[in-house]
Amino acid sequence: MADHHMLVFTNPLPGRDDDYNKWYDEIHLPEVLAVKSFVAARRYVTSADSPEQVAPGPRPYLAVYEIEGDLGDAFQNLMGATSTFNMGDSLDVENSIIHFYSPIGERVESK
Repeated sequence: MADHHMLVFTNPLPGRDDDYNKWYDEIHLPEVLAVKSFVAARRYVTSADSPEQVAPGPRPYLAVYEIEGDLGDAFQNLMGATSTFNMGDSLDVENSIIHFYSPIGERVESK
């Protein structure tokens, strides 16, 4: 189980969804997962079937990365690798948001 998670909320540039998804799946995910401490990832898109009372977010895409070990070390490893990343030309970089989360309690499962 991951020690921490990095959540990345993003948009493609207008009209570039296909290019963006291909870049993210085939280039960006493998680049990030090659960074020490980043062990897994999964991408999500806002569901068209969301209940009406749930407001859609301004960024339809979410990537959740699992991080093992010290978060500070993982962050430094990531920052050291970013200059080598191929960021493509379909990502709306200016409107991307990254958050790191660490657990504050035990995982609770349904019975």
